[in-house]
Amino acid sequence: MMNPHDTIIEARDLWKSFDAGRIPVIQGVDLKIARGEMMALWGTSGSGKSTLLHLLSGLDVPDHGSVSVLGMNVSSEKDCLRLRRHHIGFIFQLHNLIPDLTLEENLRIPAMAAQKSATEVKARIEQLTEAVGLAHRLRHRVQDLSGGERQRTAICRALMNRPEIIFADEPTGSLDEQTGAAVFELFSRLVALEKVTVLLATHERRFVEACHRALRVSNGKVTEL
Repeated sequence: MMNPHDTIIEARDLWKSFDAGRIPVIQGVDLKIARGEMMALWGTSGSGKSTLLHLLSGLDVPDHGSVSVLGMNVSSEKDCLRLRRHHIGFIFQLHNLIPDLTLEENLRIPAMAAQKSATEVKARIEQLTEAVGLAHRLRHRVQDLSGGERQRTAICRALMNRPEIIFADEPTGSLDEQTGAAVFELFSRLVALEKVTVLLATHERRFVEACHRALRVSNGKVTEL
């Protein structure tokens, strides 16, 4: 049984629909995630797993219900800003990097928002890029990187501010099978070393099986796998 003091994310009676309520997506979801868990949200395309991930991370707001992350209300603009700058990181399927900036410049953006010192930022960039094998690509623009390199950069960016939670939305979905497996293995190793709680939305069963716990998202409902 989960100790309530270990709960790091909690959703209560979560509902979300689109097109003025005509398209129900999330329906009455209750969810608790413990500190240190690597949790998978598994489902087919259109099942609502990405919507649920966005609600839990504060990227979207529910029609009804509440979400608490680290004791903060993600519906509060002040709390959500604090969470994004200091406590959570994001990895997306299409990486969402700025193509005209260099790898290093992309990594500096979240650190600048969190007002990290120049010395700390430099050391963190060196640490992360060495870990993912990209130290030699620091001065290269993102548009000149391969798909796998871009996603490895996105992982580094998500970890820049030493977040307690990572939200990953189909982080290997745009990669071929072999590159996707390599990126996921790297991601898993880094989050284990950083002691980060992870919530991963994916449609790939092989990645679900690598997580500590998994939930199936289907027809707006969530069930334990």
